Amino acid sequence: MDGTNLTEADLINVFSKMPFLAEDVEAQNSHELLLKELANADSPVQSANAKPAAVAVIQRIQAHIESKGNESPKILSHIAKAQM
Repeated sequence: MDGTNLTEADLINVFSKMPFLAEDVEAQNSHELLLKELANADSPVQSANAKPAAVAVIQRIQAHIESKGNESPKILSHIAKAQM
């Protein structure tokens, strides 16, 4: 993220639309990538403004999963589930 192609505001805007629930593959890939970026100390996701938005996405994913009870939501891959 160099501020010209993708800005911090763009990143936060995408986070505001997450979690993705409609398309399983898109959701799994996007959510797994977010978790990886949160684990990477050098990621743009770690910026002072973006990190709270990213953490809020994780909280919304967890709330969605909890709301499904025994029904297994498909918005997370097996890898992402292990990282949660």
